[in-house]
Formats: sequence, C-alpha cells, structure tokens
Amino acid sequence: MTGQAFDYFRQGGMWMYPLLFFSVLALTCIIERLIVFAKAKVNVNEFLTKIRKSLLVNRNVKEAIKVCEQYRGPVASVTKAGLLRYGHSREDIEKTIENAALYELDRLEKRLGVLATTANVAPMLGFLGTVTGMIKSFGTLAEQGLTNPAAVAIGISEALITTATGLI
Repeated sequence: MTGQAFDYFRQGGMWMYPLLFFSVLALTCIIERLIVFAKAKVNVNEFLTKIRKSLLVNRNVKEAIKVCEQYRGPVASVTKAGLLRYGHSREDIEKTIENAALYELDRLEKRLGVLATTANVAPMLGFLGTVTGMIKSFGTLAEQGLTNPAAVAIGISEALITTATGLI
C-alpha cells in the first residue's frame, strides 16, 4: 500500500508537497492539542467536593487553595485565582475570575488557528492542482490532438489526485 501511496503522491504533481506539509502540520497540532486537553482534564465533581469541604465545613480558604494546587487544568486555576482574592470586593473577585478564565481559554485554544488555516488552504491547493492538471491535459491535447488519449489522461489523473488529497 505504501508503494501505491507514493505513486499517487508522485502522480499528483508539485501541489502534493504543500498538501503534505499542511497535512503533517495539522496532524502535529491535533496530537499536541490532544495531549494538552488530556492534561487539562480533571474530575470536576471530586474537585468541587474537596473545595466545598474546605470552604463550607472547615471554613479554611488556605486549605481550599492547596486543593486547587493539587489539581491541574483550567477549572482549578480559575478557582484558585478567585480564592486568592478572598476578602476583596465582589467586583474585584469577579474580574479576577474572568481574567483567569480568559487566560485559560486562550491556552486551550492555542494553535487552533493553524488547524482552521489548514482546513481552508488544503482544499484550495487541491483545486489549484486540478486547474494545473487540466491545463496540462489541454496543452497535451493541443499538441498531439486526439491521437494519444493516454497523454491527456496523465494531466487528468494529476488533477483528480490533487483534488482528492486536498479534500482529504
């Protein structure tokens, strides 16, 4: 199967190289984001139960902050930011929580623009390959006429391969 894939890649023409680049880039971003999301995952029910116990039962904010430090991820970070402002005005605490949430959201959405760009650019590169393949086919057709359909088919094949790759 690898040999056939390599043959398709070669037959697809020069636009297959940028398509390969964007595919590898997208795959790298997807894997990196999956790792980040897996690390950010937390058992929220367990976490909130411990926070409630620290705050409501023991009435100990420092203990609740320590609970936040035991957990990783955005929920614990935002909760800790709010707890660190304990004793300040309600507006100050809300602003701090909002800022912490925006920071965590930015961290979680990091590099998603690369995936969006790839999703937009790859089909366009595939269609560009379609156009260049068809230009090659019509150029061959103009040179050789209808006497050699195999020569025309090479350009059409290039067009279809790059289209399929761009869409994939």
